[in-house]
Parts: sequence; C-alpha cells; structure tokens
Amino acid sequence: VASKVNFAANQFANNFRVASNPQIIKSYASGDNGQSQRLTLQTAKFSFFLMLILTVPILLTADSVLLLWLGQIPECSVAFLQLALATSLINSMDNSFYTALCAVGRLKMNSILCTIVSIITIPIVYIFYKMGYGPVTIAWIILIDDFFISFVIKPYVMIREANFQLIDIVKVCFSCFMVTILSLPLPLYLHVLIENLSIDPIISDVIVGITGVLSTALAVWFVGLDSEMRVKILSLTKSKISEYVKK
Repeated sequence: VASKVNFAANQFANNFRVASNPQIIKSYASGDNGQSQRLTLQTAKFSFFLMLILTVPILLTADSVLLLWLGQIPECSVAFLQLALATSLINSMDNSFYTALCAVGRLKMNSILCTIVSIITIPIVYIFYKMGYGPVTIAWIILIDDFFISFVIKPYVMIREANFQLIDIVKVCFSCFMVTILSLPLPLYLHVLIENLSIDPIISDVIVGITGVLSTALAVWFVGLDSEMRVKILSLTKSKISEYVKK
C-alpha cells in the first residue's frame, strides 16, 4: 500500500529527471564536461524540490490519504508510507548523481561501495528484530542506509571518478537541506493547531496540504533558486503566457 502511493508521487519527479538525463550524457560525450556537471547538479536539486513539494503535504496527511483510499488503515501503513516517501526524497538525489557516473562510464566503485553498505543492513535488521523492535524498524534502517549512500558514497564516487568539485556538491546538498527545514514549520504548526479545533478532518487536511505545497514552493523560490534561475523562470513564464494569450 505504501509503495503504491509512493510510486505515484515519485513519477512526478522521475519524469523531469528522465527528460534531463540525455542532455547530461550528450554534454559529456561532446566533451563539455563542465556543462554535464552543471546539468547533473541542477537536475539533482530540482528533482529533490519537485519531490519535496509532493512529499511534505502527503507526510502530514498520510493517515487521511490511506483512510480515504482504503476505508480502513492497515497496521503500520502510515509509518511505512511516511518513511517510504522520505526515502524516495533522499533517493531523488542518488538517482540524479548516478546519471553522471553513467555518462563517464565509471560504475565499478559505486556498485561495490553501495552493495557493501546495503549488505551490512541485513545483520543490523536481524539484530534489531532480535532485540524486540517492530517491523517499521526495517524502514528506518533502509532510510538511513539510503541517506548514507546518497549523501556520502555518491558524492565521494563522483569526486573521485567524475572529477566533480566537493564545494559544488555541498552547495546543492545544503540548498536542499535548508529548503526542507524551512518548508516544514508552518504546515506542521497548522497540523497541530487544527487537531485541537473542531474542524472536519477532510477540510483540515486540505488546508494543511495546500499550506505544505505553498510553504515548500516559497522556500524553493527564495532559498533554493539563485537570482539568475529566478529571472529565467519568470522570463519563461511570461513567454508562455504571451503565447497563450495570442492564441
């Protein structure tokens, strides 16, 4: 159940990434390694932002989403859905970084390191289960595993195998982190506040969901994008509006 909802949310960001990947590979193949790296980092950042815009409202209204869909919420499904979405948000960076390694054809080290880290989770899960922890434990361990792969292993391999600069990767990761932090306070506050009021659950979730989308979009606009990118987006938007009006 959690995977189906997560898959639907993922498609939005995946479509953007799939459209960008050929340009990354084409730039590297033509010898423009700098452009290939810029496209990789921009794709990673925008994929993260697109996924975040969907993730924040669903995270806060996961119980209502499952209730409306299923009529009855299966045990642990809310926690699994929330953790699956958080994991996909992290993986949006991982998947974008992977394209850069595909472009240069240097996948050996990435495959070895990621496999080792993933295999290590098996005995860790077993130990936690033996200690009496519940099934949600595995989702948390997978989340931590993917975080380490996306923000430690992948950057290390990109620097070593694809000649990326550490400072460029850090800037992208820091931007994503700051946007995430700034996106959450307002919808979280409304979520807690509305729970204490006599408001219809559907209406309250709609309010929280819309607030989550707007809060994330504003954080992306003012913190996630630089002034040059904002100018480009505004120019493109005006151009599309002008074309629509003329029609």
